[in-house]
Amino acid sequence: MGPGAASSPPVARRAIRRVRTVSASPLFAEEDVSVRGYYKSDGTYVQPHMRSAPDSIYNNNWSTYPTVNPYTGQQGTRQPV
Repeated sequence: MGPGAASSPPVARRAIRRVRTVSASPLFAEEDVSVRGYYKSDGTYVQPHMRSAPDSIYNNNWSTYPTVNPYTGQQGTRQPV
């Protein structure tokens, strides 16, 4: 084998790692987020609950009409922009 043959496997491994890294990182988060229970500053306890994944899209929330919260079955009431 020549000198170039020894360098081929590491390059191939790096390419595979890059593909795995890219495919493991979605461009858009679509998972729901679990929120732990907590106490507000006025002493009110907020029960643990689920919420949609955070993003900067106003209409991508369970509280925006006509979206339905899959955990409670309640339809959103905020008007979309």
